[in-house]
Amino acid sequence: MAFIPAAWAAISAATAATATTAAATTAVAGTAAAAGTAAAAGGAAAAAGLGTAGWLSIGSTVLGGLGALSAAKAQSDAGKYNAAVNEIQAKQTGDQAAYAAGLEAKKTRQRLAAQRAGATQDGLDLSGSVLDIMGATAAQGGLDYMTQIYNGDVSATGSRNDAKLNRARASDATIAGYINAGSSVLGGIADVYKRKGNALSIGGY
Repeated sequence: MAFIPAAWAAISAATAATATTAAATTAVAGTAAAAGTAAAAGGAAAAAGLGTAGWLSIGSTVLGGLGALSAAKAQSDAGKYNAAVNEIQAKQTGDQAAYAAGLEAKKTRQRLAAQRAGATQDGLDLSGSVLDIMGATAAQGGLDYMTQIYNGDVSATGSRNDAKLNRARASDATIAGYINAGSSVLGGIADVYKRKGNALSIGGY
């Protein structure tokens, strides 16, 4: 059962690597996005000449964009973590199936050895009905072996499919985060110009 501790050691390593990579990538992207958000909104406010009100709108825009990116990062990290867990589960399932199949093969060899020894002790030749019985034992043992392997493959395939799904969700969350951040920026810019338009209307009657 040495593969079980090894599997959980692997999941810790995979999770740490995933979290480190995601954090580094998102930090760079998030910084760039935040800078872009501030620059875009700041430029709009400067062009509109709204002063304090404009900068307050900029602050709201930046916070909205950062909030969208932060939420996206959390969802993406969760998806990547779950994918790593799924991959480890798939490997663990395969290892367990191989171990169980090995036990079945060992049992079959033991049964055949016992039948052979019994026939020899009774003075029977390894032919005829004795050979038929041993053949049936070997066939059943082979079936039991393949059943363990098949069940393990089915379960492992399910875990790998779950991993693919979780990676897709992580990617979708990242994309959605940038879209939401962009929407926040555009909304903030639009609000800046709307305020400017209202100010001009009021001042010029």
